[in-house]
Amino acid sequence: MSMVCPKCGSRDVRISPSGKYVCNSCGYSWQMPMADLGWARRIFNIEKLYEEFKDMRPIDCARMKGEMVKRGASEGDAAKIVRRIARRAVRMTNDKNEREALAAIIDGC
Repeated sequence: MSMVCPKCGSRDVRISPSGKYVCNSCGYSWQMPMADLGWARRIFNIEKLYEEFKDMRPIDCARMKGEMVKRGASEGDAAKIVRRIARRAVRMTNDKNEREALAAIIDGC
């Protein structure tokens, strides 16, 4: 095990049945560090917002970003979602004028 006792520095550490680390040299025990899952929550929120907004038309960058920020997304994440939605709309359309308008949204957002 690569865990080191924070009190004495010994590498002779075991895990107790209660889920704590215990040093076999000095007897010191400490909690296992909790995993940071903030990144997973952020990605889940991004995907959830994308699914909610992907079919919304017309694509208005400022309005959509504002709505996403109200629902808990950061400005940067909201802009990424709107650009992703606009790229999806570009792939789905055959109209040249609409493609150019969507390209302007992608560049400006």
